[in-house]
Amino acid sequence: MPNKDPYPDKMLAGLVDAWQAGGDGDALAILWAAAAPIVHRAARVTLAKSNIRDPAAVDDAVSLVMDHLRKLPGGAVAKYDCEQSAANYLKWLATNRSRDVIRSRRRLREKTWFGLPEIPAPSNQAGDANEATVFNELVAALHQAIAKLDGRSQEVIKRHLAGERQARTASDLGVCEGTVTRIRQRAMAQLQAALLKEDRGPRHRQPRQQRF
Repeated sequence: MPNKDPYPDKMLAGLVDAWQAGGDGDALAILWAAAAPIVHRAARVTLAKSNIRDPAAVDDAVSLVMDHLRKLPGGAVAKYDCEQSAANYLKWLATNRSRDVIRSRRRLREKTWFGLPEIPAPSNQAGDANEATVFNELVAALHQAIAKLDGRSQEVIKRHLAGERQARTASDLGVCEGTVTRIRQRAMAQLQAALLKEDRGPRHRQPRQQRF
């Protein structure tokens, strides 16, 4: 069976060794371009064994592998032995980081979500009943909009609203902080659009003056 990896193992080994030994940024960039097919394939296979075929899960595993490689020069993670196969080392990383993603998803299923903070309605002492009504409708719209998000986006937003630090969220979900940022920004944009739609809905428009 022909080798599916486009780059020879000797080249990969040299790139990993150069990056690990000297922190050469160019070596890391070339390494990642060469290693990406190996890492993606190993991540997909590992996740599929647990019936996870979500592309986002693969992206999370790949991001964790990249985070690991970035830490190699500092010796903060499992280092590469230049006498072993570089391709096997990359597959090992992808497999283990994919298992981290699998474990984080299992923990999420078992964990009770953070509840949204209670938002008190504004005081209506001035007699402006319409202001309180609009506020309550917007709060209801927020809850409905969050319920329409995918599961992971709901988790990130609820943790964000509960005041949890992004680093803790990333650690619990088994993803990098950049992934949490992208999820939060995308979800916030969806919530904002939903609230703007509610605020401009027909219930809040001034009735047209009838002509006789």
